[in-house]
Amino acid sequence: MILKNIKKFGSAQAGSDIRDAVLTVPAHWGFKARMALVNAASIADLSVLGILNENSAAAIHFAITRNDSEAINIGFFNLGSHNLQISIVSFQLCRYNFLELLIWPKVKTLRA
Repeated sequence: MILKNIKKFGSAQAGSDIRDAVLTVPAHWGFKARMALVNAASIADLSVLGILNENSAAAIHFAITRNDSEAINIGFFNLGSHNLQISIVSFQLCRYNFLELLIWPKVKTLRA
């Protein structure tokens, strides 16, 4: 129901029907939660082009809007409702590489 309303609002703002979507989710969401979201999108008549972690989406936006050619490492801090997620990302030009994802308090470390 929520996705149908968001689609309706977005289509009205865009002046045309929105059929495709890229969804962002918290990094700690597992396969079942992601598939439930894809199913909900299908019910809302949306074709899911991809699912990104919220930190990934922020990093991609940063990478494509950046004009500097210097290589840098940046930490993206996601202060969610029940945990802290830190993505460490290396950037050079429009290329990015996720070096590490830390999730607290679940004390889970995912390395690229």
